[in-house]
Amino acid sequence: MLKRILIVSLIAISCTEEVEPLTISDIEVELHHDESHQFNLKRGTALVDATEIEWSSGHEKIGKIDAKGKYRARKVGLSHVTGISKGQILQASINVIPYSDILTEPIAEFGASKEFVKSKERRKFYKQLDNNTIAYEGENEAIRTVLYSFENNKLEAVTVVFTSNTAVAGEVGTFYRERYPEFKIKDPYVFCFDDDKVKVVVLSVVSGVGLSAIYIPYTTNLRVDNTADIFKGTKSRISLLDK
Repeated sequence: MLKRILIVSLIAISCTEEVEPLTISDIEVELHHDESHQFNLKRGTALVDATEIEWSSGHEKIGKIDAKGKYRARKVGLSHVTGISKGQILQASINVIPYSDILTEPIAEFGASKEFVKSKERRKFYKQLDNNTIAYEGENEAIRTVLYSFENNKLEAVTVVFTSNTAVAGEVGTFYRERYPEFKIKDPYVFCFDDDKVKVVVLSVVSGVGLSAIYIPYTTNLRVDNTADIFKGTKSRISLLDK
């Protein structure tokens, strides 16, 4: 009888004994686009193999996590990772921070009216260069001007003209690389493709103007010859700035 009571008691204890939950090493992670982070798991004080849970990434364009819990960033932005194991859900927020904030990217809502752009643009309005172009002052010393070009009152392109010096050129390269991971180089142009397929940013050094970035509607049909046409009007518009 005593033996039976002991066995029943032991079974009752084992049934009510709670398994310690898993914990994740970090719930907020900050890193750059070219960095990675390893998540570790514990049950109590004991390390648990990270492959024991199923990992997923919230926004894979920002970065991805592999089966071993290693997160590799891809571009600037906010995301999160989730781990699931036997009904338990673990989450961590991801903030891929920039090396450079040299520029507030312009309003690139192609087809928008001049009035709409003016209502959204926060830079200081400089002047209207002609019937189809308005100019804004750069927000810092690295940016000479931002030009919005329209056709029939519909936004066609935006040009950012940077100050010409080596330090600025290097930072501009970093700025776009960490926001536009998909790019192609076709000398003398660098084509930066938007993940959302809304815009393409074309970087080039314009003779007599300097380093410029032109925002145009997204397309994969970009060639050196037709890109040259895009840049043709930049120099003439810049010449109107000081008149």
